[in-house]
Amino acid sequence: VMRAREAWPTFLSHEEDKALRAEKWGENYGDKRVVMHDNTSAPATGSSDASTNRAMHSNYYGGPVAKGGVWCQLSGWIGSSNLWTGAVSDTQYLEECGILEEQRLYAEMDTASGEDVIPFTNITDKGYRCVMAAWKNGQFLLQPTFHRSDQKIGSKGLLTSATIASDRGGNERAVRVCKYSNLIKRGLQKNGDPAIFNEYWLTWSFQANFMYRPVL
Repeated sequence: VMRAREAWPTFLSHEEDKALRAEKWGENYGDKRVVMHDNTSAPATGSSDASTNRAMHSNYYGGPVAKGGVWCQLSGWIGSSNLWTGAVSDTQYLEECGILEEQRLYAEMDTASGEDVIPFTNITDKGYRCVMAAWKNGQFLLQPTFHRSDQKIGSKGLLTSATIASDRGGNERAVRVCKYSNLIKRGLQKNGDPAIFNEYWLTWSFQANFMYRPVL
C-alpha cells in the first residue's frame, strides 16, 4: 500500500474532482479547485527527555501528541500531511508543512497547454492565520469571518460564515476516517519509531479512500 501511495498523485485532477463531486458543490463553488484543511492529533507516550516532552506537549489537547494535517477535496478524496510535534500551532503547521507549495506545483502541472492555472482555494476554520501564506503560493483562503463579541454581523457575513462552517463538516468526517486505525488510536509509543509511525499515518489516509464511502 505504501508503494501505491508513493506512485499515486497526491490530489485528484481538477476534472476528476469535478466529475466525482456532488451537485451542490458545483452550485456553491463553480469551477474552483477547493480543498478543506484541518489539524488533528495522534496520542504520543511521554518521553524521559524534558525537551522532547515540551515539544510534544499540546495545551489544546492537554498532553503529549503528534499533530498532523488532514485535507479533503470536494469529491471526498482525502489525504494527510506529515506528523509534527504537538506544540506547533495550526497556523504554523499549514504555513510550513509544505502542503501549500505542493498544491501550487500540482495546480501548475494539472493544466492543459495554453490554459490558465486554476489555483487551489483553501477552506479552514477561523483559527488559522494563513491568508498571506496562501497568497504567496498564488492561492485563496476561505474561512468564517471573525467578529468581536460586541460587533454586529451583517446578513452577508453571517450567511458566508454559516455556509463555510457547514461545508467544513465534511472535513471533520475526513479527520475521523483518518483516525479509524487502531494503530493510530494507540498512538506513538515510548519506544516506537516516529518515522515508521508517520509513514503509517500517511498511508492509512490514502488507503481509506478505497475502504470507506466518500466523506462528502
